[in-house]
Formats: sequence, structure tokens, C-alpha cells
Amino acid sequence: DEEYSVPPDTLRLDKSDYNGTVSVYIVPCQLLGRKAFILRTEKNEQEVGQDSKKIIEIACDVKLRDVYGLNDGDKLEVIVTDDE
Repeated sequence: DEEYSVPPDTLRLDKSDYNGTVSVYIVPCQLLGRKAFILRTEKNEQEVGQDSKKIIEIACDVKLRDVYGLNDGDKLEVIVTDDE
């Protein structure tokens, strides 16, 4: 239930780099024994986006919902790593 802020000097994919509509911060992490990434839009990090800073989005090599039966609102331990 704690707010999460991306660390200083976090890798950032600018929307102009991929002709997108949002810029995204990418933070390496691990959860459930898997390497993954926290994805946070610039707007959400600045607290002007649609999601609270208590919500993080995770990208992984598998669909976590299917493999682990996860649902919105499930609480997991996420470990921020310095992998790149």
C-alpha cells in the first residue's frame, strides 16, 4: 500500500523515440523468481496520470495473470534490481 517513485537516473523511453503518445520509465526488477521490468508513464510518475503511485505495471517474459492466476489489486513483493 506504499507509493512507489522511480529511482533517479532511471532509463526512460521518450515518446518521440518510438512515435508514441507517452514517455515511459523502465526499472529492472524481479518478482516470483522472474526477471521483469516496472513500467511507469511519465504522467503517472508526475502524479498527473490516471494511476496512483501505489500502482505499478510489470512487464515480464510470461503473462503473469495466466501463469500465476493474478488479478488486478493482487499484492506481490517486487525487488528492484540494478540489472539492465
